[in-house]
Amino acid sequence: MANDPKALLAYLSMREYVDYNDVLPTITQPLLLYVGESDSDYSQAEKCVEYIPNATFVTLPNLDHEEAFCRSDIVLPHIIGFLAEVA
Repeated sequence: MANDPKALLAYLSMREYVDYNDVLPTITQPLLLYVGESDSDYSQAEKCVEYIPNATFVTLPNLDHEEAFCRSDIVLPHIIGFLAEVA
């Protein structure tokens, strides 16, 4: 309820039209990208990692966007492992 609805609407309408493919290859630091297998943006996220040189992609089976965001029991082991590798 504390979100600005106009800002949220602007963000959601913009994301459909912005092409980041020229920016993604410039991300040189290690990056962890995780996404729920049932997330509507799954294919978009999977495509992004093709352009990011040091990206690690993790699929979270049977989770949608919100579930992937809320399930720290599933996500944190991936984050801890990733951070241990890049430390």
